Amino acid sequence: MLLTWNFWEYWVAAAQLIFAMLGMGATLTLLDFRDILRRPQGVVFVFIFQYLICPFLALGLARLFGLSAGMTLGLLVVSAMPSGAMSNIYTYLGRGNVPLSITATTASTLACLVLTPAILHLLKPPGLPGDFQMPVVRILQEIIFCLLVPLATGMVIGNVWRDVRHIVSKWSIRACLLFLSILVIGSLFSGQIDVFEHGFKVPFVLLLFGAILLGPVQILAFLLGFKEDDAYTVGIEITMRNCNVALLLKAAIWPAGVMLDEIGKGVREGVLYAALFYGGMSLFLCAAPIIRRYVSRKRRVGNTQTTSIGDS
Repeated sequence: MLLTWNFWEYWVAAAQLIFAMLGMGATLTLLDFRDILRRPQGVVFVFIFQYLICPFLALGLARLFGLSAGMTLGLLVVSAMPSGAMSNIYTYLGRGNVPLSITATTASTLACLVLTPAILHLLKPPGLPGDFQMPVVRILQEIIFCLLVPLATGMVIGNVWRDVRHIVSKWSIRACLLFLSILVIGSLFSGQIDVFEHGFKVPFVLLLFGAILLGPVQILAFLLGFKEDDAYTVGIEITMRNCNVALLLKAAIWPAGVMLDEIGKGVREGVLYAALFYGGMSLFLCAAPIIRRYVSRKRRVGNTQTTSIGDS
């Protein structure tokens, strides 16, 4: 009997994250992270947006477009999630500030154990049980075994066996991209959700929420004095959320086998839909700035070579 995509999705996601952390770790040193601690503005910027601005933005959009109670809660849950580990991969692919991305992801994931329930209790969205709790053990397991351990292993390899660090990094990132491709294809054809089951309004609001975060946040960070690479990094970090944690939260509060009334079913469905749709949509949305930065680098290299030929 074939196992469902729900089973394989977790292990594919874990594999791509482990290979990503191993590959990125092979190119990093402790000095890279020391610089982040000396200038923590980027991490603070991410925290302010993720846990102070985004939930109120989500609530405002939900009320503006008249979303149902279930979809409103789904959008709020996504907005109160920490950075997704995919943000580290997208930062690396876009040649952003990888140590800043990893530090912000780790810090915001640890903080979500306290801040996420505090925010949801403060906003009191309909349908959320007052005694809900975060799946602390699972979150800590993911941080330790899928992020910190492979990152530390990659850094040890890169600093002890420096001759092979680039080989380890290259093949680890290639393996990560392979698993990422499987993850995207599997999610598209798994049939977990029908994108337009609730009409066009719900996916439009989720897309609008991500677009507001991705573009304007990068511009704001740049205007506040962030370097271009750092502005790109915080934009990706704030836009890409750990929707796996949202799904863990959904499973902990509304288990699949438990019978619910119509309101409970709508709430559970709203959280599931928002987490799955936003998680998949953000993969495509955040690919745009990577392509833009790649094209921009190619143009700069081409202009430099043309200038050099002209000077000679």
